[in-house]
Amino acid sequence: MFARKVLLLEDDTDFKYVREKLLDGILKVVYGGKLRTEYVRSKKIKRVLRKFDQIGIAQAYDDEQVNSEARRIRKLPACQSDDAHIIALAKLSGARLLCSEDGELHQDFRNSRLLSNPRGKVYQTSNHRPLLDQYCRLCKR
Repeated sequence: MFARKVLLLEDDTDFKYVREKLLDGILKVVYGGKLRTEYVRSKKIKRVLRKFDQIGIAQAYDDEQVNSEARRIRKLPACQSDDAHIIALAKLSGARLLCSEDGELHQDFRNSRLLSNPRGKVYQTSNHRPLLDQYCRLCKR
């Protein structure tokens, strides 16, 4: 699970680089809707998110807005995963970098019929470190 690997640094060999970019203030964590519900089930993750919110490296989005957009996306034939809430959050927030190990979600996140202008990018392993650097350069523009 992304949250444990990035936010709690569990099993962090692949995701520690994402955490470094977060702590440098270059990347942000966005959450809301079903994803917020998933995150707050863990007291540790909830505590880290609260801290990240306070220092400006996490941003919460309105749960109902995210859930409403997720319901709309779920109805689209292009949506193959059970993670429409992640696509909804990306659309609402403008986030285009996904840290995940979920193959079906990867397909949806890269699908221009679901997420475009710009299209989504997926970070899965430390082999994708150049993607972080590329993405971070785009963020600074």
